[in-house]
Amino acid sequence: MKFFITFADELMTELRVMKKDYDRAKYPGIKVVDEGIRIMSDIARNQSAVEFFQTVSRKQDDLLDFAEDYEPIKAFFAGEQKGIFDKALLYLEKYDDSKTYIVDVELESVVDAIRTIVKKDKPFTDIPKLPELLKQFTDAYTKVLDNSLCLCLIPCQNPRRECLKY
Repeated sequence: MKFFITFADELMTELRVMKKDYDRAKYPGIKVVDEGIRIMSDIARNQSAVEFFQTVSRKQDDLLDFAEDYEPIKAFFAGEQKGIFDKALLYLEKYDDSKTYIVDVELESVVDAIRTIVKKDKPFTDIPKLPELLKQFTDAYTKVLDNSLCLCLIPCQNPRRECLKY
């Protein structure tokens, strides 16, 4: 019993530390983290052995569901998925800041695909698709910017030619 309560306390600490990351970005799994804190808190709060075992018995399904749902979240924060996800959020922010000036079907299609993955409650199996989508985004976004630059340079070249005649 003491071992499990110690484990529950350590897991609550881990979950609370992890929860601070959610203040910076909309990462997947906040509901699972909150649920884990609640379940572990309920278990760790028990003083007697009888209360402890009754609570564990009563919450057995919740514990199993939490364990199943928490594993990919833990892997997300521990591995490279979080970095990929952060990059996707940054690209979406960049797009959102300039979307009123951009009309490009290819870019919008890529953005929609990225946004679909990022908005999922459990995007963990789709995150490996993001690096390719981010590359497509970069290519399409660069193409749009290059086209915009060309449109800006054309009016500037005629006066330049006039000045060079003199």
